[in-house]
Amino acid sequence: MKERPILFSTPMVKAILEGRKTMTRRAVKMHRDCHEDMELQPTPNRLDLYYPKRPEEGVLGIRCPYGQPGDRLWVRESYAPRYFDGGKHGYKADWDGRSADVVPEPKWKPSIHMPRSACRILLEVTAVRVERLQGMKYADFKSEGMGTALHGVWAVGRSEFASLWDSINAKRGHSWDSNPWVWVVEFARAKEAVDE
Repeated sequence: MKERPILFSTPMVKAILEGRKTMTRRAVKMHRDCHEDMELQPTPNRLDLYYPKRPEEGVLGIRCPYGQPGDRLWVRESYAPRYFDGGKHGYKADWDGRSADVVPEPKWKPSIHMPRSACRILLEVTAVRVERLQGMKYADFKSEGMGTALHGVWAVGRSEFASLWDSINAKRGHSWDSNPWVWVVEFARAKEAVDE
């Protein structure tokens, strides 16, 4: 079993804490040796790229950087180191602003700077696959933490997820419309990393 860090935005951390998010999609970073004439073959935990016109070149395999079932991911989130008495950290996902007139809002550190020792959310990878982004099914939007329950009916819009995806990934060349290959990582909450 290996343990790796993973970044989540504040809304997605809230969705994990509320039990609404059990899946994440991350764009596959293609190897620099990839060519347009390559054939892609998705397999669990790996994306194989073949050279059909040059079989002597063999297969170039890209492994999922988020691990495999049984591995763990420790969540990096925006936080305020030692904000509370006793040296306890504050977490942006917990800040609702209602006490801002009594307690000043902390100066949040970006999630990328969170050390393992400040982690409070540990996830266990339960499944990994690779697919095209637009291959999402209705249930996937809900598992991604999207949507709201209205009168007992779950309302999830494809456009809602596409907008969120583009806000994070379009500037990196992986827009919704480009339909990139993505790692689909399913997970469950593991034991708490630190006392909440």
